[in-house]
Amino acid sequence: WSRDGNYLIYNSAGKLYKFDLKGKKPVEINTGFATSNNNDHGVSYDGKTLAISHHTKENGKRHSIIYTVPVEGGTPKRITENGPSYWHGWSPDGGTLAYVGKRDGGPFALYTCPVHGRAETCVTDAFDHIDGPDYTPDGAWIWFNGERDGAVDLWRIRPDGTGLQQMTDDAAVNWFPHPSPDGAHVLYVAYPVGTKGH
Repeated sequence: WSRDGNYLIYNSAGKLYKFDLKGKKPVEINTGFATSNNNDHGVSYDGKTLAISHHTKENGKRHSIIYTVPVEGGTPKRITENGPSYWHGWSPDGGTLAYVGKRDGGPFALYTCPVHGRAETCVTDAFDHIDGPDYTPDGAWIWFNGERDGAVDLWRIRPDGTGLQQMTDDAAVNWFPHPSPDGAHVLYVAYPVGTKGH
């Protein structure tokens, strides 16, 4: 969703499109060389910038790298130095991105980095797999889904890596938490017991 609620941005065959809800017509967004984008993208709080996850080839391997591009289209700016990196959340002040990344053969961990730089911080890697980090509207927490010993639950943590709290504890496979704009609720996907894979 755009921040003003007037259009959607979606991907198809690696390209991104803007779908105006009034005109009901998709228009391709010019993302320059970044034409192998996945579904991990989103609009900044000021509505001006789009974070994208583009599969690039480096050193003979293809992996996802995070870039930013003006929401109306333009030349992508590389944000993450290392891959794979999959974007998931903007901090409310617009200065930091939250994402998951896999480094040096380890598990997918939760990272943040400044929106204008490549220096990343590992917020937590204390899980078998992490995905879907998203900030609360006040920026006080990052919610995510974390897997431990086959159980996938929702968790939250302070952006500085302190205060880890488990938020669900049931048999469902819980994924991709998204705090509501007023911070009172969290929307997430609950897969049936025994669901495996991404």
